[in-house]
Amino acid sequence: MTDRPRDSLCRRRHEERAQRDRKWKKEMQLLETILELKVANELAEFAGEFFDLVERRNSLPSGTLVPFDNGIDLSERDIAAAETSASHFEPDDLEWFLQDSH
Repeated sequence: MTDRPRDSLCRRRHEERAQRDRKWKKEMQLLETILELKVANELAEFAGEFFDLVERRNSLPSGTLVPFDNGIDLSERDIAAAETSASHFEPDDLEWFLQDSH
């Protein structure tokens, strides 16, 4: 007779855990959607700025020099440092983040 209360307690704990897991999964899916939208918006904004810059440069008379960007002065050392740090990036480094997302 003592097994019945114990079984119901275990079942209740199992159901509560399953409910928490479902809630967590739903929240993670919502966060994933938010992240995807944010990245898409950032990418669209960057693409718009890039194509605006290309369009402005193409509309200038031939031979006109345009600075790289307003207020940004990149030296060869800055570019070399960026290339060096980028060479350490491996696409697989993000697999741990993306593998459970789908």
